[in-house]
Amino acid sequence: YCATRVEDPRCLPTFPDLQVGYWSHPNDPLNVYKCQALIDLGVDEAFFSCPGGKPGRCAGGRTGLACGKCEDGWYMDVAGQCLECGPASKVPTILVGVFVLAVLPLSYYFINGKVTAETSTMMATGVAMGSLLTLVQTFSILGQLVISWEDPLKSIWS
Repeated sequence: YCATRVEDPRCLPTFPDLQVGYWSHPNDPLNVYKCQALIDLGVDEAFFSCPGGKPGRCAGGRTGLACGKCEDGWYMDVAGQCLECGPASKVPTILVGVFVLAVLPLSYYFINGKVTAETSTMMATGVAMGSLLTLVQTFSILGQLVISWEDPLKSIWS
């Protein structure tokens, strides 16, 4: 029957539904991936990024291989869940830009002011050493963060 009627929905290949915590691509449904539990509350209550069911399904704004990434317009929180970006997520970037634009002219006038023209060598050395110490401390803290850095930053932290 199906040899002559391949468009008939009854003749399309069917695959079993996936269990919660497993994912496969719709074009390759027999190649199954095990997903990580995002929040493990016990064996029966774990929240998985892969809800199971038909191949290719992901939970809560996730996408990609084994639902391993957040969709565009979403971000991953510390628990691994994807949350939708709201309009407030752009505010810090705008504030930093305004701050930089305000600080640049002020720093120009401060650097070229009368007080800094009379700075002693010892004071300039002390300020430079303080800045260097702050930089080293900042790099030390950044190196301890659990972030998958990309090159060239990856080589700096290792």
